Amino acid sequence: MKCKICENNLDNKIFLVKEMMFGFKTSFNYLECSFCGCLQLIDVPKDFSKYYEFNDYYSFKNDGFFKKFLKKEWIKHVLFQNSIIGKFLSIKFKKTFFDEIANLNIINKNTRILDVGSGSGDLVIALNTMGFKHVMGIDPYIEEKENSVIQKKTIFQMDKSEKFDLILFDHSFEHIPEQSETLDTVFDLLSENGVCMIGIPLKNEHIWNLYGVNWVQIDAPRHLFLHTLESFNLLTQENNLDVHEIKYNSNEFQFWGSEQYIKEIPLLDKKSYLINPKNSIFSADQISEFKNKSEKLNRKKLGDQAIFILKKRMVKM
Repeated sequence: MKCKICENNLDNKIFLVKEMMFGFKTSFNYLECSFCGCLQLIDVPKDFSKYYEFNDYYSFKNDGFFKKFLKKEWIKHVLFQNSIIGKFLSIKFKKTFFDEIANLNIINKNTRILDVGSGSGDLVIALNTMGFKHVMGIDPYIEEKENSVIQKKTIFQMDKSEKFDLILFDHSFEHIPEQSETLDTVFDLLSENGVCMIGIPLKNEHIWNLYGVNWVQIDAPRHLFLHTLESFNLLTQENNLDVHEIKYNSNEFQFWGSEQYIKEIPLLDKKSYLINPKNSIFSADQISEFKNKSEKLNRKKLGDQAIFILKKRMVKM
């Protein structure tokens, strides 16, 4: 069977991976390419609704007024350093995808921003209420809302004459079947000096040898592609985008989530650390150890997720 990224068809392996977020435990076939290492779902379900359960899936949850207010204050601090409440929130919580946006030093209220796979769109809505003039979130699975900054569409339905200074994929890229076509469209939608930020799980020998099919970030069948550094570089080169920077940002989830899966504990189970930390199988010391391990792996460039900063080549081949 041929790899969808590099088209290699020699010595590829097939693995069975269970759905473990909701605990359906249905098995899915994933191909591991012997050349680029990419792990990819072979047979994509025709109906994904069962595997997202939109009322429960985190990307589609609507936060209440208080949580939205706190998120807005945090964003104000991250971008402009002008919220005392946001400052305290940044001290309490670990760095996120959005913290890295601020490090680009290109953000102002005229920056044209597109968030692909925005879910309920809290980020885009917060930016809009802060006075950003050109922000848009798109997601094919949301409910249609009139005159909203969040639109029900795919990136392929965007008008290519519209250009963006910043295009974001915050752990949405691995859910998209058309990997190459998506990056080709990103090239067309980016402004001349625009930046695309893609946060994805990243398969490497360390995490694969440690957990294999129990690696929590596979998230079968929702994650269609689990890239390696090699496979993602091949993809960007093919689509005239250059990787300017890679920021490894894995955390303790890679350990406690995978350890739970080994013990057949689904992510949303009442015994899961995500749902009930105090009654989970992990002690506070174990979680602390997982955090320390994750930080060390990031420093060694062996974290199981990363943010890729991409810019377009000026001549499209």
